[in-house]
This record gives sequence, structure tokens and C-alpha cells, in this order.
Amino acid sequence: MRGSLFAVAALCSAVSTAAFASPAGLEIAALKAEWKQNAEGESWVEVTGAIRGAPDGTTVTAELHFPDLPGLVNYAQVAGERFRISFGPSEKKLLPGTYQVRVAVDPRVQKLAVAKALGAEASASAATALQVGTPAEARNEKQKIRKKYEDLLEGLYALYLGLAQWGSSIATQSVLVKLNHRGRVPKRAAARVLREWEKFTRVFERDLPTLRFDHKQFSEYFLLGYFPGPDGDVAQIITTLERWHASLTAVIYKNLGLELPKELEEKSGFNPGELKEKLVPLAARVYEDLGLEPLSWALAESGIPESSKDINGDWFRSTVSKFTVKKPGPKWFFDVGATNPAMRIRMRYRGEQLTKKIVMGVELRDYTMAESMADLARLEERSTRSRYPGFELISIKRISPPDPTMPKKKRPGQEMRFTIKAGETTFFVLQYSLFCRWHKRTYNMMSFAEDSVKNDWIPVFEKTNKTFRVLDHPKFKKERELQEELMRSDEAGDGDHGKTGKPKDKR
Repeated sequence: MRGSLFAVAALCSAVSTAAFASPAGLEIAALKAEWKQNAEGESWVEVTGAIRGAPDGTTVTAELHFPDLPGLVNYAQVAGERFRISFGPSEKKLLPGTYQVRVAVDPRVQKLAVAKALGAEASASAATALQVGTPAEARNEKQKIRKKYEDLLEGLYALYLGLAQWGSSIATQSVLVKLNHRGRVPKRAAARVLREWEKFTRVFERDLPTLRFDHKQFSEYFLLGYFPGPDGDVAQIITTLERWHASLTAVIYKNLGLELPKELEEKSGFNPGELKEKLVPLAARVYEDLGLEPLSWALAESGIPESSKDINGDWFRSTVSKFTVKKPGPKWFFDVGATNPAMRIRMRYRGEQLTKKIVMGVELRDYTMAESMADLARLEERSTRSRYPGFELISIKRISPPDPTMPKKKRPGQEMRFTIKAGETTFFVLQYSLFCRWHKRTYNMMSFAEDSVKNDWIPVFEKTNKTFRVLDHPKFKKERELQEELMRSDEAGDGDHGKTGKPKDKR
């Protein structure tokens, strides 16, 4: 061993040794397990003992594990009826808790000469325990590790949700384009569909390697983990997501008549639907193994498009997704043909110079794993931060605009202001999110303005946000009836929308 050795006697102790002698007279005695460290910061578990009656060269097997969990196995040979077996040295951390140590002489793993000397029936075993740290420290460490797994699962769920929504939408678009052009898709039409898929792919290829690295660093940090099952399942989730993305890409490329990139060929030979179905039980098993209440990765489907029949003058009242909003002015129009799978409608400005500089729209995002409004706010923030290139947060706050259908007559929500990059251009984004009453979905009023014109349009965005409402109360059978009541509630005041200014001109 390198450096000076010292046992951490205050934290580690070997207890409750049990030995079993064999008919041939072998007996394991003085079994001891210790945690040691050296000056370089490396640590290891050292197991020592004596085996009376064992000839030199007898192989001893040692197992180190937490109770009822798989662990580590190592071997050593007897010399002078004594043995020493080490697990390490390593820079890996030894978690606090009670470890089980078992040593055995097994005639099936002995060299021929030793086996003859021992006899076919010669065997012996003994067990002891190694206590590292205190029970309280073990409980605290377990809780920290559970939280790290939860954070990791949240990131993986965001990619799962994105793949399900974007993959389904873009794959469907690729099929329709193929049918419309009778199998011979023009380059321009193919490029238009592919651009939409590449938007998600950029996010996916940024986030998945990061999550894989985080998991690897985390899972390899400990000599033995409390949760060996989730380690393997999380790795499988990551691999399955990667294969699912590659397989969806292959489907889209094939429909568009394009050649698949070589780096995706090996990963794409799977059925996308089967890969998707594998992920839900895998995630459920991870939650169960962590001792947490399983959170469903089931998807809340929102594949039915909005209808232009829901446009009523300046208002759009969705009978599909249950929301309503008023367009900012006569120069704006509603567009129900959004290609983004989460975007339900867009509001566009009629004006050649500004048409590409400003846009508004309503996005729905589902978080079936959210257990509370606070959960929903946290998941929404994390999703928003990860979905846009060049994201830079300006401000974030919780909001509670008036809603007579909600408890306390307030609708929980969240407002985020941030900037993003589209190529070399910076866009200001005002995201005004209202939460569904069952804390599983966010309704997001998204307003984008090129940074150079944002100051002219922020008051317009804020004014429009005040008309944005969610129509999800089950007692209302007609959206118009709910809309009228919501509008009446505004007469009492603006509620907690935040301060808004007046637009500089009528738009």
C-alpha cells in the first residue's frame, strides 16, 4: 500500500463474527474488516483472518455488500494459515452504513494440489459486519442520493416528453409530405420538415450527453451504492432514449427520401414504438427501487389540432385545449397551422418589416410527474431553460391572476423573461404560464420580439397576457359561459399580473 495507513476506528468497526467449521477441520478465526485510508486520500476495506488447517495457497473468497444487495467479490491465498483481502485502494467514497462481509473457502475454486490436500468436502465460511459512520449519517446520505436520482430522472423525463411530442409530430409531417408528393419529396419540402426536427435534435444532442456524464460521475463515485438497481436502469433509460431518437430520425429521413447519416445507422435499427413502451416501466422501477412513490411517465396526448372555427372576431376560444386569448389588435391574425407539436396557435403581425421580428403563440406542456403546483413551476422552469439555445434568464416570478373557478379565486402561474439566440439574432421572450388545476399541464402565452424592437412590444405582450385564460373547470359545459364569467372578474381589478404599460401606438 502507498503512504501511511490508519484505521478510522471512531467510524468503523467489525462486529458479530460467525464462523462455520468444515468436516475436514477447516476453521475461520479472528475475522476482521476495517476501513483504511492513506495519505493520498485513497481508501479501502481490508479483511483479515486466520484459517486453521488450511495449506498455503488455499483460495479465500470475500464478499462485501449491504444487506440484501449485490456487492463486490475478491480473492486471496492463504499463507501461514492467514489471509488478507482488500477492496481497493480507490478514490471512491465508502458510504456510511452497515456492510456485510463474508469469507469462505470453496473447494470448487481451489488449485488441483490444494483441492487434493483439502479433500472434496473441505469448506468453511464466516461473516462479520463493518459499520461506517452512524445510522443518522447513513439516512442523510441516502436522502441526498435519492434527490440526485430524482433530478436526473427529471432531466430524462424532459427528453422523453420532447421525443414523444416532436417525434410523433415530425414523423407524421414527413408521412404527409411523402403522400402529397407521391413518394418523390422535393428538396425544399424535405428541408422544411427536417429543419423542425433539427430544432429538437440540437437540444437532445446537447442534454443527453450531459445527463449521461452526470450519471456516470455519480454512479462511479462510490465503492458500493445504496441503490445498485437504479444505476443499471438509468443507464438503460439513457441508451433507450438515444436509440429512440436515432430510430425516429431514420423514419423521418426515409419518408423524406434522404440518406441517413452513418453515425446513426447502428443506433437506428429498432422499432420506435417498442422503445417508447420500454421507458415507462423502466422509470417506474427506478422510483420503486429508490423507495419513492412511482411518478408516471405516461403521456397526456394533445395531438388534435386547433380549429379555425374557434376564432370569434378578436378572440380565440379553444374547444380542443380549453383556453382563450384576445389578439392584440386589427393588424394581428390567428394561425392554427403551427408545426411545433406543443404550439397550439400563433398570433402573427401583418407587416412586412416586422413579421419575422415579433410573434406570439400558445404552447401546452404536460408534466404528468408533477405532484404539486410547486413541482409544476420547477419543472416548467427547468424545461424552459433547456429548450432554447443561448438561454439567458432576465427574471422569474410566480403569479396569481384572478380566476373565479379556482380556490381563492386565483390561478397559479409563473412568468419568465429571458433572451434566446436564433443564429446571430437575439430575441427577447416573455413566457406567461398558467397552471392547470390538476398541476399536470402548463398553458404558456409565448411572446417573442427581436431584441432591437422589444421595448416597443413588451407593453403589447403584457396587455395580451391579461386576456389569456384557462377554461378547464369541469362545471362549465360551454367555453363561452366560462369566458363571460372570467371577463366579468376582470372588472374587479387586474389581480397579480404585474405592472403593465400602455403600448406606444395601436397595433
